[in-house]
Amino acid sequence: MGGRDLRGRVVPRVTERPSSRLFYYGTDDEVRLGDRIRIRRWFRRSLEGVVCYIPGESPRHPEMESAYWGATWAIQLPDGSLRVLAYLPDQIQPRRKFRLVARGASYVPLDPGEQLEEELDGTTESDGGDGPN
Repeated sequence: MGGRDLRGRVVPRVTERPSSRLFYYGTDDEVRLGDRIRIRRWFRRSLEGVVCYIPGESPRHPEMESAYWGATWAIQLPDGSLRVLAYLPDQIQPRRKFRLVARGASYVPLDPGEQLEEELDGTTESDGGDGPN
């Protein structure tokens, strides 16, 4: 419900988009769902992915916001695997290696009922991923 204007008509409340409180290194650009980003790596080819999970903006996934591990945000890579990072915006911001490429890329949000598997290299892969294994 909103307020009323000068003529007494009901005016809907304007709600702002929730803030991720994460910002790309050295910029005022906020990390948003659907952002296409490049992850630079030493001695290896850079990776590109899409931000697919941010606590408070995405439908809650129990494995991404657990009491044991805390909250995390995620980047989905083209092969369907996820890069999962700690979500502590008051203490940790994305490092320099994460660069914004484009806004609003199409992405598939994580299904809250989907079971995620952890790989040995620290990435997470979804069981129902569309990418090759």
